[in-house]
Amino acid sequence: VIAHRGGGSLVYPEQGMRGMLAAAESGFLPEVDVQFLSDGTPVLCHDNTVDRTMTGATGLVKDLSLDQWRQLRINPVFEGGRDDRPLTLADILDYMGGRIVLVAEVKQGATVSEVDRVIGMVKDRGLEKSVLMQSFDFDAATQMAAAGLEVVILCGKTSTQAWSEIKSEGINYLGPSRSMTASDMNAASAAGLRVAPYVTEKRSQVTDFPASVFGYFSNDPWQDSDRMPQWSAPGWSTGDGWPGRIVQSPIAGEIVDYPAQISGGNLALPEYRDADGSSTYYMIHVGLTHMTGGPIEAPFRMYGKILYDRGHSTQSSNCGFTLYRNDVDPEAPFEDGAVEGQQGLTFAARRNGEMQGWGYLNGASATSIMKATYAGDVDPAPSGESRIMEVLLEVDVSGMIRWTNLTTGVTAEVQDAPTGGSWTPMIRSATQGLTVLDVAVWRSPTSLPPMAV
Repeated sequence: VIAHRGGGSLVYPEQGMRGMLAAAESGFLPEVDVQFLSDGTPVLCHDNTVDRTMTGATGLVKDLSLDQWRQLRINPVFEGGRDDRPLTLADILDYMGGRIVLVAEVKQGATVSEVDRVIGMVKDRGLEKSVLMQSFDFDAATQMAAAGLEVVILCGKTSTQAWSEIKSEGINYLGPSRSMTASDMNAASAAGLRVAPYVTEKRSQVTDFPASVFGYFSNDPWQDSDRMPQWSAPGWSTGDGWPGRIVQSPIAGEIVDYPAQISGGNLALPEYRDADGSSTYYMIHVGLTHMTGGPIEAPFRMYGKILYDRGHSTQSSNCGFTLYRNDVDPEAPFEDGAVEGQQGLTFAARRNGEMQGWGYLNGASATSIMKATYAGDVDPAPSGESRIMEVLLEVDVSGMIRWTNLTTGVTAEVQDAPTGGSWTPMIRSATQGLTVLDVAVWRSPTSLPPMAV
């Protein structure tokens, strides 16, 4: 599994060290793109310009000096996330070379002498067998293969070279667009090429590949490989967007032991669409069992700090928590509807400060379990302005549940909620362009204090 643009461009700042380390620690191969500065120094950047991915300068990479390059910052993946610093090819070869296979693309337009410089940097470090070179340029690919390096020839849906021609040049890998037909991928594999399509962004795109596929490039290698970490580090603790698994059903995570309190932050909840792009899924549930170790028993508390981005200001934008279990089938996933044996509780904070709750009780579909409440001086944030809210969910052994908007001071209470047993916790979102800046789940040592009058 190849982590596209370093650590997966949907997960970490493109081609930054943090993303590459996180990918390598998970067993994924970091992929980088090689451009050249004004003095010929090879650096890591996908685009010909720094305009999209970096701050601190604009314009063509080839017009920048090394001193200017060192002053830039790589943009975070999402608002509120961490940035990173741009790297030279030497940086990554010296730090990670020989520790894991690196995949390096020499971008189209590189001169023969520039390609030779990259070849020399790899060979001088003795990394011929631990750096997989790649290019869309067949001449550059053959130049690198002739120097004794392993090479991927990249192409689109079809290849302009015959499989036999590619093999005759000593090139052993093919990186086609994932839109290449399965029959062509199979034919390339049968000709002796190891096929690694690009670029996946969801698990279903991986499972659609024919069995002949050797590997693939992924913008989210954790999700696409179905190998999500059990713990909330490194992503949550470093301010990056993962690991946190966005799912519809079932929830994510493994059952592991956990300490009394688990915290993390900056989980970006992106927009999801149908396969044909016709509509957007606004209902997203993110399982927290990788944080809590599985279902938890009352009393416990859940805290969240939510950033509603500038682009969405509708009242329906909301985020919060869902708790559930199934008394008939403990393995059944939560569903937003009537499910036999399901006990579900959903708590939401709307962008305008309104606090709401729904229950999926005794297998029935959702019904309101609290009265919608407002703080009188809270209005929807205008379009173009972001809003941050902090919320707290408290669950007592007695069946009392308290849902509080810490930002507005609004508190709602639910009496006679289902008691006993364990609850599986999830972050629940019905919006897009939203980031959970922080989340914590902890067991309360005693019952919750009485509700203030």
